[in-house]
Amino acid sequence: MHSLGSDKEARLASFPYRAATVYFSLGALSIAGAEAKGEPPLPHPLPEPQVERFLLGRHIGVLTTIGASGMPMQTPVWYLYRDGRLYVRTNSLSAKVRNIRRDSRVSMCVQDEYPPYRGVTVTGRAEVRADEPEISAKMSRNYLGVIAGFFYMRLRTRAQIEDDPDTILVIEPNGKRGWDYRPQTPFVGRVWLALKRLLPPWL
Repeated sequence: MHSLGSDKEARLASFPYRAATVYFSLGALSIAGAEAKGEPPLPHPLPEPQVERFLLGRHIGVLTTIGASGMPMQTPVWYLYRDGRLYVRTNSLSAKVRNIRRDSRVSMCVQDEYPPYRGVTVTGRAEVRADEPEISAKMSRNYLGVIAGFFYMRLRTRAQIEDDPDTILVIEPNGKRGWDYRPQTPFVGRVWLALKRLLPPWL
């Protein structure tokens, strides 16, 4: 029989721990080397063409609107990026719709779900429009697939739709800023982060 302490020591001596130590050590050296050479600090700017491609992907966005008190309100949302605009589907009685009707200024942050992270922050103004079934259907298929997206669009009853119809928020960007932590992440770090998705969370 051995103690919990010895179990912990065994885990710390394991390969994943050693790999993580190497990753963070090389990452620190990479950042220090970049600073010594006068290279741009982390995060690395994401070029405009990559910003556009990233926004076309399947990510959860965090939409920020301005509440009645002036405090920002953040909401995770699905979105579609088409023709330079962001489209968000929501209920007409939602707080974000009320906020946008009062103050159209918004921002949206979209990022990778796994490290090393990329992300884009969009600022602009939003307009509330009536539901556009074609956009809503594309959005559902984008996140859920063809079959689940088809049934998702039919979950709400007619009475629910009549009492609180869906709306589309159309965001016209006036600024976009993208960032990318990948270029300065060492190869061993990328391997470790890919492996980490298959390992227990405590490693």
